[in-house]
Amino acid sequence: MISHPDFKLYKALAKTAMADYDHDTAVAYRASDGHPDDPGRTDLGFILASVCEQFWRPLTVLDLGCGCGRYFRFLRGAEHIVGVDISSPMLAQARNPAGGPIEAKVDLIHENLLTVDFESEAFDVIYCIGVLGVYVPLDTYLLAKIHRWLKPDGQMVLGVVDARSPRGSTTWKHALAQAARPYMPRVMQRVMDARPGAAPGLRLTEEQLRAVLDAAEFRYRISRRGNPQRRLDLMCVAERDSRTNV
Repeated sequence: MISHPDFKLYKALAKTAMADYDHDTAVAYRASDGHPDDPGRTDLGFILASVCEQFWRPLTVLDLGCGCGRYFRFLRGAEHIVGVDISSPMLAQARNPAGGPIEAKVDLIHENLLTVDFESEAFDVIYCIGVLGVYVPLDTYLLAKIHRWLKPDGQMVLGVVDARSPRGSTTWKHALAQAARPYMPRVMQRVMDARPGAAPGLRLTEEQLRAVLDAAEFRYRISRRGNPQRRLDLMCVAERDSRTNV
């Protein structure tokens, strides 16, 4: 069953993301990508590279929340890369991504990844890393769109912040509000989730991730990565049709 899209929440989250990723932040992100051996980049990059290498044809790849294009260099065999991001300063940096020049044709789209749309079966690989559970909720509405955009043998790679991740320093009032969040009216939940630093309301447990993937009819495998003291991510590699999930 596809969840009803909460466009008011999507718009509020996009506004928060645009405010957070201004020019100075974008420049800093791009500078950090100049360290090609940083495990924080390469381990995720190698996941993408291994997925791309499964295909024996030129690839059309969609990066949802592409930022400064830090993973473009790992998309082996890509002929066409489409990057979508809500931050125009980050997209400006993506025109000169790490590991460049990129041989593939690159199209950058300034848009909210929750409202952007594409033709059916347009992409071989779709990935979204670093935004799910931070500024974007992973729900069956988004997954249904990805399912439609993927080619029949296409692959999806997602990184979702694990609900078990540390929540950092917080006041007792904030902790109490988060504990009460599930019992609040939807309008109040939306206000909380759209505030800067309110990511815990968007995070998923592994059980919740499996539930939305099953509902959207994906076959998948899930792994966990990151530092338990800082942040944990649930990494999902999937393809259309959920028959055997591990």
